[in-house]
Amino acid sequence: LQEGGLTIVTRSLLIASELRVHRRTRLLILGGIYQHDYDSCIGAGLEQALGGLHVHTLFVGSDAVTAERGISTDNVLEAPLYQHLRACAERVVAIADSSKIGIHRLQVTLPFEQIHTFITDGAAPPDFVARARACGTEVILVPVPRP
Repeated sequence: LQEGGLTIVTRSLLIASELRVHRRTRLLILGGIYQHDYDSCIGAGLEQALGGLHVHTLFVGSDAVTAERGISTDNVLEAPLYQHLRACAERVVAIADSSKIGIHRLQVTLPFEQIHTFITDGAAPPDFVARARACGTEVILVPVPRP
C-alpha cells in the first residue's frame, strides 16, 4: 500500500489492535461507550462522529442471518448503530459463515435490501442463497477448506 492508500474506520478495539502494525494504513478508531462483551464501542458520541464520515465500503459481520430478515443481533443497544453505519457507506458487505444462516436474533440490524454483497462459505443452503439474491444482494460463496 502507498502511504495514505487505505483508511480503515472501526469501533472495534480488537480490529484496531490487529491493524495497528500496518504503518501505511490510516486507522481511525471511533470511541464511545465500551462494551466488554463485544470489545467495541457504541453510543450517541459514536453516532455523532459517523455523521460527517463517508466510506466506500462498510464491512459488517453477524452471528445471525436469515433471507427474510437479513442480519440480526441480540444486542439491542447496538442494532440502531447499523443504520448510521450504512448511511455513511456507498457499499455494504456483510460476512457470516454458513453456521449463522437460519439463526434468528432479537432485532434486525440490516435487511438484505440494504446489503450489496453477502460473503459466506460454500456450505450455505441453496434456497437461502437464491432468496438473498432475489433481494438484489450479490452472494459470494467461498469454498470450504477440506480438512
